[in-house]
Amino acid sequence: MNVYREILSKNLNRLHSFFEMDCTSPSYGMSDRLFWGWKLRDYPNGAAHGGIHALSVALRLRLAVNPQRIAEQIYAAFEALPKVTGRDGSLVESFPGESSFCVTAAAASDALSCMEHLRYLKMEGGDGRYFSLVAPLIEFLNKSKETHGLISNHLAAAVSALVLWNRLTGEKSTRYQYFLERIIRNQSREGWYLEYDGPDPGYQTLCTDFLSDVHRVAPCPELAASLKSSAKYLAYFIHPDGTTGGLYGSRNTEVYYPGGVLALSPLSCDFALFAREMERGIAEGRHVLPQDIDTENFIPLLNSYARAALKREEISNFLDQAGRPWYERNGEIDFPDSGIFVKSSRRYFAVVNYRKNGTIKVFNREREKIDIEDGGIFGKFSDGRRFSTQYRSESSGDFSSRTINCGLCLANDAIPGPFSFLMIRLMALTVFRFGPLLRIFKKIIVRLLITGKHRLGGKVTRRFEFFDDRIEICETIIPPRGCKVIGHFGKCRATHMASSGYFTGQMLEKPEKSELVTFR
Repeated sequence: MNVYREILSKNLNRLHSFFEMDCTSPSYGMSDRLFWGWKLRDYPNGAAHGGIHALSVALRLRLAVNPQRIAEQIYAAFEALPKVTGRDGSLVESFPGESSFCVTAAAASDALSCMEHLRYLKMEGGDGRYFSLVAPLIEFLNKSKETHGLISNHLAAAVSALVLWNRLTGEKSTRYQYFLERIIRNQSREGWYLEYDGPDPGYQTLCTDFLSDVHRVAPCPELAASLKSSAKYLAYFIHPDGTTGGLYGSRNTEVYYPGGVLALSPLSCDFALFAREMERGIAEGRHVLPQDIDTENFIPLLNSYARAALKREEISNFLDQAGRPWYERNGEIDFPDSGIFVKSSRRYFAVVNYRKNGTIKVFNREREKIDIEDGGIFGKFSDGRRFSTQYRSESSGDFSSRTINCGLCLANDAIPGPFSFLMIRLMALTVFRFGPLLRIFKKIIVRLLITGKHRLGGKVTRRFEFFDDRIEICETIIPPRGCKVIGHFGKCRATHMASSGYFTGQMLEKPEKSELVTFR
């Protein structure tokens, strides 16, 4: 059974509704409903334009009741691309004049993937008719860098776009090598790709999505070795319930992107194993699926399911021949670069990020279900400000003593108000037109919401004891002055990350009280 095909088919009607299909409208072909439909946004978000990728896969898989209607939608979206493209060739996501590297790269990759499928189908557009409309995006990527953080999946989207451009146009630009070298150079020796300040399994699968295109179109030994190393690392984070990710990741995500992992199953048995186990979790309703997710992440997730739908039958044998997951072995492994410790016993499977001062996720192996996910110690001051142990600390040392000594930091809870929106719009019309100031602003936002740390008084010592049938966590807590309440509150997050916090099937399966972990 091709579960990815079924999910793609189920979401086609929703995808169609993103696009303005009134051919008399000046917004014809645009994809941001908040802009052209609701008129609640003063700029068109270009991210949803990538939906033409999934539409073209639907044509290849003959899922369309009316193929001509889908073709018209694709053509209209291509013709509307200049309406959402800025003067510098970029697209935006968050505010006018943003010049978003990641959205531009992903949209360019998706548009060119769509053209590949149209070419395969011998349809209009596959003959290169739309090259001139995609060219400004490619020019932007050729002259731009992303400087506010090292985010491997963004760089991988740019590599994918640039190698697909070379393949379809016959150009021989080497610019993609710059971004690919940055990804591989910053890849940990443990195998993970850098996402801001550490590994994140969910985003690692999205990075794999784009890199699978690169491996297919412009393979090289360095990339193949990098992907195999990535797959080996990911395989340790297959959960007993067929999921991956959580608070132990740098971006707290639990969203799995299946397309690249499936496509690369012939390259690595670890990818095949990961794909097979995640597919079990999808079939059992434990994953965040395209129909469950918000508009902003719907397109990249659906495109990944479209990739997977196209490849599923082709790689069936590789999935069938994959071995058994690591959690079935009784053992433990420490990843000191990432600060993650993994242990599997006869009764439980546990992941602890000691560099995040002890976020922990534990599964009951006998039931193959979640037992607990705990974000560490959280507290509040009387004025409502939150604080937590949940921040990345390079000073946590190793985990050989199973003890973590850490402080407390304010949670990054900033929420924009009317004044901040007004200031951003004023700056978009003035200072953001000067590139260096725009880049400085983005760095400030990332530091404020994601990577910044405002340390407080107080101190926490946490000692983890792993027995064969249970885990005990002994804690000594010295709260900061003015603390109103402090303790454990479960699956809590201390940093901004829009792609985390989605509802999952695990939330329905988690017991009221942990059967395996005791805090004392």
